[in-house]
Amino acid sequence: MLYADLNGTKKQEGAAVYQRTFKSQAKYQKDGVTYLALYDANQTLQGYMNQASIKVAAGAGGVWTNASGYASLTKPGQDVYGNLDTKQVIKKSDDVLDNTYFISGAYHHLDGQVYYSLYDSHNNWLGYMAGSGFETVNSAEGAWAAASGYAKVVDKNYAIYNSFKFDATGSTDHYYQQYFKKVGQYHHVNGAVYYSVFDLFGHWLGYVNSAAVQNVTIANPEGTWQADDRYVTVTDNRATLYSDFNWTKKQAATDVMLQTFKSTGKYHNLNGLTYLSLYDKDGNWRGYINQQSITAGVSDGGAWLPANAYTTFTAANVNAYADFNQQKVATSGAGLVNQTVNISGQYHAFGGVVYYSIYDVRGKWLGYVDASQVKTTSSAAGLWLPHDGYLTTTQSGQMIYTNLDSFAGGRTTTANYQRTFRIMGEYKHYNGATYYSLYDGNGNWMGYLNSALGSESKEAQGVWMNYNANVLITASNAALYSSFFNMTRDTSSLYGGVYQVSGKYSHVNGTTYYSLYDGNRWLGYLASWATVPYELRFLNVPYVSQFRPIMAPDGCAPAALSMALQAVGVNPSLSYLMNNLPMAGSVPGGQAGSIYGGGFQYVITPAALTVYAQNWDKNARNISGASTTQIIAEVVTGHPVLYYGFSPYQKSGDYNRNHCHVIAGFDPNRGFEIMDPGYNTQFDRAGSAGGNSRFDHGPVYWISLSSFESEYAHQYGSEAVKRAIAF
Repeated sequence: MLYADLNGTKKQEGAAVYQRTFKSQAKYQKDGVTYLALYDANQTLQGYMNQASIKVAAGAGGVWTNASGYASLTKPGQDVYGNLDTKQVIKKSDDVLDNTYFISGAYHHLDGQVYYSLYDSHNNWLGYMAGSGFETVNSAEGAWAAASGYAKVVDKNYAIYNSFKFDATGSTDHYYQQYFKKVGQYHHVNGAVYYSVFDLFGHWLGYVNSAAVQNVTIANPEGTWQADDRYVTVTDNRATLYSDFNWTKKQAATDVMLQTFKSTGKYHNLNGLTYLSLYDKDGNWRGYINQQSITAGVSDGGAWLPANAYTTFTAANVNAYADFNQQKVATSGAGLVNQTVNISGQYHAFGGVVYYSIYDVRGKWLGYVDASQVKTTSSAAGLWLPHDGYLTTTQSGQMIYTNLDSFAGGRTTTANYQRTFRIMGEYKHYNGATYYSLYDGNGNWMGYLNSALGSESKEAQGVWMNYNANVLITASNAALYSSFFNMTRDTSSLYGGVYQVSGKYSHVNGTTYYSLYDGNRWLGYLASWATVPYELRFLNVPYVSQFRPIMAPDGCAPAALSMALQAVGVNPSLSYLMNNLPMAGSVPGGQAGSIYGGGFQYVITPAALTVYAQNWDKNARNISGASTTQIIAEVVTGHPVLYYGFSPYQKSGDYNRNHCHVIAGFDPNRGFEIMDPGYNTQFDRAGSAGGNSRFDHGPVYWISLSSFESEYAHQYGSEAVKRAIAF
């Protein structure tokens, strides 16, 4: 506490005068305490203070107090003292200007200033300096000082530091004989000067010892302006447009990527690169750019740039031009419409329009087209185009593709010949063909088919196809249509009749419809499934005898079964068929009486024989009761029929149907071809068996449909005698 008098009147707290130096000119005793009278440098009494609160100094400089840090001598004309009592000046700061020193203590002088004791890195004392005479810093590199210009690396053996912790991030060896740009300097307390340097591309490198470089004067480091008259396209998205050659960023190249500018001048920079001065189409200066970041064009179209795409022209008013000003038409839109072309290159013109350079499949150049007027695709098929209609295939064995680039996969028209599909879009392929995208009647996509391989219709039934045939009506409840699908009547009155087909339609629903006539009278459209061809048909049925090589007088059933089974491709041994024939007593409907003679009563029933036949032919069916029309349908569609009729040994008046025959063919004029196992060989003549001309027709013979019907359907008693099996 500083007192105003010796009576204890407070004048000032001690904190306000802490570490200040005063001159004591008298001391006083009071109550056992010694008080000093304190005077400032002007001999003005400041007050009284307990001597115990004061350190006595040897002179006007006061006592030494702890102080640390660094002093950067950045101010010229400052005094350096050798003695703080006499204020002896031993040098000026000019002699050591910009150097950095250690602060190793402070003195609070009587004159009110703080003086610091300064040492260099070798512990050599510089002297005392007032704190106002230098810049105090907290780190050993000292204060930042201005530095500009360029320095050439002349020594390979110096590190480049990221900070003054001396963490090296590079070496001058990498930059030997190259130039740095200086942007500041530090006079370190260790005596070295460090430059803060950038490379000539504007990247800060770090701090380098000035001993590693040689300062040079370069009048025009950016180079001198040279005239340039080119259209250039920016093609490097890593580049930068600069406002100046201090590398002030004006714009990133990503903002102007693929744009074309006018280069009016260029500079060969000290860094070894050439920079172009760019202007846009409106005359605005856009900045400097590294020449390596552009591609020069030969005209105002800018640079040719690669492209690999396709486009399909869909409008007749989109032209391809011979220039980039759309003054001269190379190929008119009328000549391009519905054509797919290859885009082999592109130009981003100075005027702001992007142009595609297009070629046809023969490699002929067609011109430049405004990219905004077309859509592109990576597929040579071109663009999907709307198309609604129906296509009937007219060539067999052609491919329906699932991929129009590789032309791989898909199916052929072999199984889809003369079939109608829904068209739901098309592609005008680069190869010149048009491919329809086809769907079946259930909405399942089938693939792509060349339009030239079919005929198109607007209607779901497809196109009329030439087809002439006679057909037998085999369904009594099928619809007859006067149009698709306007039903006029059913086929109940036509069932079993033979009519003429003159043309057909393969409907998208999967059904083929015949245009049906009765002579010259058109009846309507009828589904083909309700008919069979009424035409000559021979089945490959071998002849088998029930007498040779195995004598089985009552074995007509297994012999006939052998013929039918062989006709469908299976051939169990005849002996097995005979020896294992189901017999009455063990199997319901089995044959009563041995096939080898003795005790014969009746032949095996169709139901039992069908079950037996299914051991080899799962498709064997008991069709007993079938009409003659249905039997014709079986035969002309490739199915031999075993039926029960008269034996060549039949006696007059005996109408019991106990003999099996096989129908092996059909002729519209002659009826059925019959094979009868009741002969020794297939070459026996008629009348060589029982001798009754009504029944002994020979091993292979033709029977009219009326005679067949009379035999097959003849009734006696209450027994149903229409008995037959289809294979």
